[in-house]
Amino acid sequence: MSSQSSPAAPTGTSGDTQAAFKWTAPVSRGSAIQSYTLEISPAPGNGITQVTGITGTSYVWKGLKNGTDYQVRVRAVNKAAKPSVFSAYSAAVTPAGKPFKPSAPTAARKESAVDGGVVNVAWTAPGNNGAPITGYTLRVFKSGTLVKTVGSISADQRGQSVTGLSTSGSYTFTIAASNRVGASAQSSPSASRSPPTGGPRPSRRWPPRPPAPTGWCG
Repeated sequence: MSSQSSPAAPTGTSGDTQAAFKWTAPVSRGSAIQSYTLEISPAPGNGITQVTGITGTSYVWKGLKNGTDYQVRVRAVNKAAKPSVFSAYSAAVTPAGKPFKPSAPTAARKESAVDGGVVNVAWTAPGNNGAPITGYTLRVFKSGTLVKTVGSISADQRGQSVTGLSTSGSYTFTIAASNRVGASAQSSPSASRSPPTGGPRPSRRWPPRPPAPTGWCG
């Protein structure tokens, strides 16, 4: 098989701890193509960088590390003494999965004179599992029933003020993270919180003003 019969560079699609690659069979110059050899870089965790004897024009490479860029190249084998030269490497493919489940958020009551019942919710970013986090979704539960969803929270945000809550209710909150693969599982719920029943207390001057004079001194 001559060098002109080498395949074009494969293309790839990422998955969770795996990647699917495909390529087009080259023109066979001589006997029919019997199989292909696929080579990956960098080496996966098991150290195996080549798969031989592939009879089709696609292969799913499993056991890859999420968040690592992989490239492959392929060569064709027929009855000739030597296989074709390897193709060019594919574009990099980065396996990834949905973000890991976040830890339960924290919730703190907030005094507000204009927004009704308010609770400040804060969370910690979970592991992204190979692809950057693109945003968060906060869910609000009253006595265990979902009553509000706050979506499109930016990826760099770690807290959200939830307003308009009933001051007579008890609320818990969950958070979920998203990346290009999808949304994580919802976190465990926060501790239960009831918004304050009134607005902020008026500030008090310190030190206090001296008492006003009550009359003239003779």
